Amino acid sequence: MPTVTKCEETAAGSALLQAVLDAADHAIFSVDRDYCYTSYNARHAADMKEVFGATIALGGSMLNGIGDPDLQARARHSIGRALSGEQFTDEADVRGPGPQSYWFETDISALRNVAGAVIGAAVIVRDVTDQRVAEQALEREASRYRTLLGTTIDGVHVLDAAGRVVEANGAFCRMLGRTPDEVLRLHVTDWDIQFAREDIPNMIAVLLDRSETFATRHRRSDGTEYAAEISATGIRIGDETLLYCVARDISTRRQVRPGVIPRAGTDRAPIGS
Repeated sequence: MPTVTKCEETAAGSALLQAVLDAADHAIFSVDRDYCYTSYNARHAADMKEVFGATIALGGSMLNGIGDPDLQARARHSIGRALSGEQFTDEADVRGPGPQSYWFETDISALRNVAGAVIGAAVIVRDVTDQRVAEQALEREASRYRTLLGTTIDGVHVLDAAGRVVEANGAFCRMLGRTPDEVLRLHVTDWDIQFAREDIPNMIAVLLDRSETFATRHRRSDGTEYAAEISATGIRIGDETLLYCVARDISTRRQVRPGVIPRAGTDRAPIGS
């Protein structure tokens, strides 16, 4: 039976460790105190090639692979923290030679020898670019939506299936004489004196996927009332049923029949009929 030498055992162990590293979904690498590679997996090598156009090698400088002086300084600072004994999570946006930006989340920790001395740093890098791009797109949409709500003179408010306020713009809050925080705690029957609470679920169910305009009366926080015209549309967002409403003060004009909304199987019928 052939004898396995110590060198062969070490080589086999190193090959196994490299296979484990290469099987990881995230980029993994380690450097010594001079910021030179002591290990890395295939994902990290591929990321360095894609982002920086760099071909890396064991013993080579990780900082030289980055190239950009500002990014080098940031990497030196982060890894320097680990070389001083810290363990932490960081995130950085990175722009390579091309126009694309990348976002990376990194777990960085000190590597110690058997005596406890710090001999390098270990880094796990997760590419969170898709997640951050999606978040930025959502924030742009939310900002656009908030801008539209904030600039319209109409009182926009959104109700859930039970008639509770889930969102309202400043104009609607001013119409009721209430603060935004107060409005978000209200039920539609707290200001609408014409519709009964038990009628609200039927109204929202009937208005799903269609729009209707009707007149009603609203009560302000000081007890005064005014005539209001409501344009309402029922919508579904995921599993949630909502009623999107636009309110207008029509105290000086009454051209819409009061208290009239659609009911299933009819064109129009007054609520409570």
